[in-house]
Amino acid sequence: MNVLKHVWALLAVLVLFAGLGSMAHAVSVEFIPQFPENVALEKASSVGLPFLVKNTHFESQCITIGVDSNSNFVTAESTLSATCLNPFESATMTLTLNTSTDAPDGNYQVKATLYHNENVTTRIVNVFVGSNPFIDLQGYSKNVCDSTLEEKLAVKILNKTSKNALFKAGAENEAFVPFVEPETFSLDPHEEKFLDAVIHYNETYLGDYEVTVRVQSDSVPLLAQKRVPFTVLACAPIQQPAFTLSNFTNLSVDKNVSSHKVFFTLKNLLNESQSVTIVPSSDLLTGTHTFTLSPNESKQAYFEVFPFPEDAAGSHAVQVHAFNEKYSTQVEIVLTLKPLSNIQISFLPAKQVIPINSTSTVYLLVENKGDFNETVQFTALSVPQGVLYAFVPSSTSIQPGKSAEVKLNLTPTPATPLGDYGFKLQAKGTSIQALEIPFTVVPEEFVVTEGVVQILSYPKEIHITPNTSKSLPVTLVNPSGETLKDAMLSLYGLPDGQDFAFKAVAPSTFAPGEIVVVPATLQAGSKIIPGTYALVLEFKTNKYKAVANVKLVVEPAGGAQAQPNPFGMLITGFATIISNTSMLLLILIVLAILAFVLARRAGGKPQLPKGIVQSAAKEPFPQKEYTSYTSFKEW
Repeated sequence: MNVLKHVWALLAVLVLFAGLGSMAHAVSVEFIPQFPENVALEKASSVGLPFLVKNTHFESQCITIGVDSNSNFVTAESTLSATCLNPFESATMTLTLNTSTDAPDGNYQVKATLYHNENVTTRIVNVFVGSNPFIDLQGYSKNVCDSTLEEKLAVKILNKTSKNALFKAGAENEAFVPFVEPETFSLDPHEEKFLDAVIHYNETYLGDYEVTVRVQSDSVPLLAQKRVPFTVLACAPIQQPAFTLSNFTNLSVDKNVSSHKVFFTLKNLLNESQSVTIVPSSDLLTGTHTFTLSPNESKQAYFEVFPFPEDAAGSHAVQVHAFNEKYSTQVEIVLTLKPLSNIQISFLPAKQVIPINSTSTVYLLVENKGDFNETVQFTALSVPQGVLYAFVPSSTSIQPGKSAEVKLNLTPTPATPLGDYGFKLQAKGTSIQALEIPFTVVPEEFVVTEGVVQILSYPKEIHITPNTSKSLPVTLVNPSGETLKDAMLSLYGLPDGQDFAFKAVAPSTFAPGEIVVVPATLQAGSKIIPGTYALVLEFKTNKYKAVANVKLVVEPAGGAQAQPNPFGMLITGFATIISNTSMLLLILIVLAILAFVLARRAGGKPQLPKGIVQSAAKEPFPQKEYTSYTSFKEW
């Protein structure tokens, strides 16, 4: 028993060591970039991007790092190519990106690869040279005096995306110790903002310089940098303004305009010519304007406002920056964005087909895309002849961003001629809209019900030969209790491609309880094929119909079938009668009674004188199209 325990203990130790060895082989290293995945650079610039490399297990691990670029215009190098990390130790490597002076604007990729323990981890950096789809970063050059201890360089940033973004800004220049105000800020979609790159210096540096401003956002995500040039001149700072901005007018803006001009007066206060750059800053504005002024000239100028539909109505503060190499100033104005009335109306279906005496519904979708509640009233501007209409409801109130449904019911009456029409309506809220609803009026539709009117008699089997016609009287009855109209008798199923013609004259009205005999004729031409066909006889009125099955037998011309022998038929019939004794006795009795009656009539009839012949006028057969009975009993 003790030996067995020792064996189990030894197996447990072996399993533990095997698991530790497996874990050692699975040592993992994290490769974490400390910056957004997109980087925006200018030509002939460089940036260092930090990576965190961390050994996340309890054994030492050696790693190798490689970098690669898909273009010679953007190169990359790493400060760390290989290293060994103790358990849970971290190291920071910097990936330096460089763009050439002739790098074309576009999108490039740099790949950083970490090799460890037969594993590979890759990180991709997207590099934008020139413009990028996320932000627009622009710096403005400036001349500063060597005696000035602090200066501000203007930097404008525009959020080009459709979402809010939080940014962090900074600046680099060892000699001038720059920083950016504000350091953190947020931008709404399409909003722009001016930043100040503040520079300090204790010594005189004459010449041209630049400050690198860097902006980073994890929301977008992007890291972008821009060089802002400035020139240090040997001069005394100007104490007096070099120009003024005043008399801002036209500060009320409609939201539905594509652009709006704000006017102002720019005055040159110097006895020399100068150029002044005007940059308005707001989520409503964009663009940079430069004006040239003669000595002491006053000039009326303007900048444009471009409102977006999503901009809130009300007051908007606008910072107007004006500067040149000698002087800069800033003026704040207030723009009022008027609330927008924007009612949009659509309808379904696009076109209606409406029978006489039928009602069709057009669905009007009313959307309020404006800034305030709207009550919309619907009225008719032009109504086609005989058309009845109704708006349900006739007015509706809609909150901003909401929609409502209004029904327009159209009913053509018998006074409406058939054809195409347009129903013109007006929707009146803060503004007025006109709309035309197209529709087509067609004949009245009826719901035909089977089984109410009845076919009392009809030819169930029709025999016909080529170039002949058959009379087909059909007897009908109307037990519905109402007067019917638009009657029609039709015969369906006649063979296609054969020479048949069916004609029937039905009554224009069919009174309650009336019995009608409708004459009909089936005409056969020469092009018919012998055979048997199944037909359907249909009588249809405005509300009811009746159907019956008819058998059509087409026989060959000249009667190809053998004609019966009358004499033979007589002999055969007589033999049949004689074979039946009871039938023979009955026939003899009937013949005796008939002979007795004839003898009595002949004995009592007056005799005409000799030479006089009795004649009787034949009455012509009445040429009626149908026979009418007033009741079942009479029929």
